[in-house]
Amino acid sequence: ESANEWLKITHDYAKAYDAGSIYVPEKDTLNANRIFDYLLSYKKGAAIIHMIRQEVGNDSEFFRILREFLATYKNSNASGEDFKDFLELQTGKEFDAFFNQWYYGEGYPIFNISWSTNNDTLVIYSKQETSSGTTPLFNTLMQFEASYLDGSDTIISFRQHGNYLEFREPLPGRITNLKFDPDKWLLAEIDGFGYLDDNSSSLFTVSPNPVTSDLIVEFKDEPGNYTVSLVDLSGKTIYSDKGTERYAIMNLHRFQKSTYILLIEVNNTLYSTKIIKI
Repeated sequence: ESANEWLKITHDYAKAYDAGSIYVPEKDTLNANRIFDYLLSYKKGAAIIHMIRQEVGNDSEFFRILREFLATYKNSNASGEDFKDFLELQTGKEFDAFFNQWYYGEGYPIFNISWSTNNDTLVIYSKQETSSGTTPLFNTLMQFEASYLDGSDTIISFRQHGNYLEFREPLPGRITNLKFDPDKWLLAEIDGFGYLDDNSSSLFTVSPNPVTSDLIVEFKDEPGNYTVSLVDLSGKTIYSDKGTERYAIMNLHRFQKSTYILLIEVNNTLYSTKIIKI
């Protein structure tokens, strides 16, 4: 099997647990089933080592670090903290956030991503939820492969540090397709991914805007299942609700006066629009 096939299988196994930490707390240090848990210790453990490879950003350096770590701690014991400290010493990078999320934290990110083009700029809209409330956000390095009309392609990367972010990348040429994580770096679930046509007005309306209290989303037809969310300008989700009715009413009275982003997820597509609370 290819490396990408192995990674896909590994990720599928790791995601079998919505929660659960790789870290083994002191109370479980004599629990062999927990220590050698196939899904957490082996599969999720392998997945985060692969993500560390991406964070290091240099294969020669990454494999050198692994060899030297093994040589340093051979015939001895080493903890996750030992490995983190060794990584930081060797790379000069900070790995506290990474280990807090992926090693001590639980679950994995779930993305709904839409993309569009505006003249020579690629725009990516990315909303992140997580499978476990224990870890509400994963600071993730995200890779995309953009394909052009002439058959060429290019890799671009962004770091998502909020529940919702919009990425803009100037790219020459006509983009015909976009792939998320083509090299299978990231342990994540994709809840929706696709090109965003500028047809939101034919699907729903949002009013009033500016708004003082009740914000109403009215769908033109029966929408099926949908999610409406409000995020602040830092990308943090401050309100979220699910529904199936044609009208979604959001009471914004308790929120301070500011500009927010309204996210509407319907038919596996993510739409966004700015809302002004006055």
